[in-house]
Amino acid sequence: MNMYNVVWTSQSNSSKDSMPLGGYDTGCNVWVENDRLYLYLSQSGALDENCTLIKSARVSVALEEGCGLLSRQFKQELHLEDGYVSVQAGEEGDRVNFLLWASPDKSEISIEFDSEKPHKLQAVLENWRYRDREVTQDEMNQCRDYASGYRGKVVTLKDGVEPEESVLYFYHQNRHDNALWNALIEQQSLESVRDQIPNPLDHRIIGGMLRMDGAHYCGTCQGVYDGTDFEGHIYQTEQGTSHRIVITLHTACCEDIRAWRSELSDKAALPSSFERSVSWWNDYFAKSYIRIDTDNRGSDAFRIGRNYQLFRYMLGCNYYGEIPTKFNGGLFTFDCGKTPDYRRWSGASFTGQNQRLVYWPMLKSGDFEGMKPQLDFYTMRLPAARVRTRHFFGFDGAFFYEHLNLFGICTGAEYGWDRSEQIKKGLEDNAWVRLHYSSGLEFALMMLEHARYSGGSVDNCLDFAASVVEFYFNYYHTDENGILSIFPSTALETYKGPEPRSKDDTLYGCKNPMDVVAGLRCLLEILAEHADARPELAKYREYLKHCPELPCGVTEEGDAIFLPAESYDPKPFNFELPQLYRVYPYSPYGMTEEEIARGRNTYLQPYATEKMYLAYSWHQNGIFAARLGLYEHAWDYLRQKLDDAPLRFPAFWGPGHDWTPDHNHGGSGLVQLQEMLMQCDRDTIRLFPCWDRNIDVAFKLHAPGRTVVECELKKGEITKLKVTPEHRKSDVVVGF
Repeated sequence: MNMYNVVWTSQSNSSKDSMPLGGYDTGCNVWVENDRLYLYLSQSGALDENCTLIKSARVSVALEEGCGLLSRQFKQELHLEDGYVSVQAGEEGDRVNFLLWASPDKSEISIEFDSEKPHKLQAVLENWRYRDREVTQDEMNQCRDYASGYRGKVVTLKDGVEPEESVLYFYHQNRHDNALWNALIEQQSLESVRDQIPNPLDHRIIGGMLRMDGAHYCGTCQGVYDGTDFEGHIYQTEQGTSHRIVITLHTACCEDIRAWRSELSDKAALPSSFERSVSWWNDYFAKSYIRIDTDNRGSDAFRIGRNYQLFRYMLGCNYYGEIPTKFNGGLFTFDCGKTPDYRRWSGASFTGQNQRLVYWPMLKSGDFEGMKPQLDFYTMRLPAARVRTRHFFGFDGAFFYEHLNLFGICTGAEYGWDRSEQIKKGLEDNAWVRLHYSSGLEFALMMLEHARYSGGSVDNCLDFAASVVEFYFNYYHTDENGILSIFPSTALETYKGPEPRSKDDTLYGCKNPMDVVAGLRCLLEILAEHADARPELAKYREYLKHCPELPCGVTEEGDAIFLPAESYDPKPFNFELPQLYRVYPYSPYGMTEEEIARGRNTYLQPYATEKMYLAYSWHQNGIFAARLGLYEHAWDYLRQKLDDAPLRFPAFWGPGHDWTPDHNHGGSGLVQLQEMLMQCDRDTIRLFPCWDRNIDVAFKLHAPGRTVVECELKKGEITKLKVTPEHRKSDVVVGF
């Protein structure tokens, strides 16, 4: 794994040239600029009163003024397999070393310094929230609940900072008036059920403590970084050859600062060690890997293998997070000319079609525990979804908005602050996503697949899936033949009815979209399979009989294809490919030969717009190509997905449609590479279904039933194949 380490021999120009560091639920951007070591510190769940996912802090560290050692023989390195960052510099007889690592057991970052000669060390907490800041209109996307028409003033409240000798406490305390939650409850006519809508922002306090043994507090300073002013709090040590800075972060809902500080102190007292951190990351990378063309380190295949591992490292940094890793930057956003807290598409708007791609690759990498933040996010909001469904429509079931926010309701911008009276209560006044609820189907499938791969209990997953299915069978009605007619609806955001901007749903919507039909049929088949063990699920066998067939058609040349919907306006509103959602994600048990042929014909048809051929961000053309065995297409998309990003760190892709680092870009690339190497169709494990046998590769991937497959391909021959448990080896089929 050392061959995948990222090494820089010159300092960076800005935070966009940073490298990631993290663990547990914490992420840092680390860079050295103008002889100062910088860290942005981010923690999962650090959501302020406006649902902005704020940085916890920025810390800069420097040697005594005029030293200049960090500019000599400089080397910054991400030691990937061990999970830490080192910075080395200096000259013969006066080398200095920084070791930065994250605890895998709590939200804590350590900076260890050693040198050959004694040096003073200065640390500055640089706080840009030292005063109230009004969120400007061009910053409003960082708190999307307020975007697109909210008429009130939105303010980011100032932080609290409490310096003590050798210890600095810093925190952002959300106000207790619950302004955002109250505004959204009123906006979405939920007053009568408000007690059943969760409010995780209430009494939330975000921050931490910086400890620097032997240091003393030197007061404040003022500065500007990348256009944003800040107030710094300075600590400095006496001369020494060894110094240590420990930053413990804590985000929690507490009655007051005293209670929060008590919890923070308890967390800081928990044991932690560099050796334990290295051991955790060693185990993480031993659990799963893909290494490609390692004898040719300049090849694009080698870089793809390296970047697969680098992005998987980034995903591991929020393994135990309170909230899911955000598709639009995760924990590693950086300065962009606005405040450090800015990102497009908000910090607490969980857009389903984007979020899913961050977590699907964790199945085959065996990161089952790491999937919990995403899966728990939906299961914890299921009660609110059931309440909303009953409140708005008067029946049982659950639907999830495509733009689902922290409270389990619709993001304010999408629901609409200037809503048309023609839009039914409960539906978004946003033409892109109105009636777009199929992500609930997909996350239900993800839960079921998580149980199938990990061997965990399926009961709660079945209950979630049943609630989502019930919504569709209650919201829509059957036709004269007893078949469910899913109209009006939308095929993802892309194919709708003849007037996609109409407020009249019957003009806005299409009928029987592929993503909904394929998702429903997939879940119904799984629910029906469990009916023998759970008799109350037997009714879903009947539901399946009334579910529409997949929308299909024939080209002018006579080729059988999948369609985006049974009836729809062929002019696309966006540029997704819903017609291929039977190919992925809704083929967990494989496809028939007829479906594969139909899928290939569909994939090879000319698309309606050039943007449908894009490879960045959430586009999953490469996954479709891999599932269909179209190697040349798959490899071309894989290069565009997983070759080096344009920024200094190779896996900081973006911004694409979203933000940088673009996590749904990386996630979709990881899924595609996994699918090219191994596909799991019910009990069958197919190796190399879309691979060139002349490209050397070694991988360790996970299959259903707690199965692990280790395989090496060298010079066209399989030199190693180990399957655990061993009896599953008979289920392996090689697909060259």
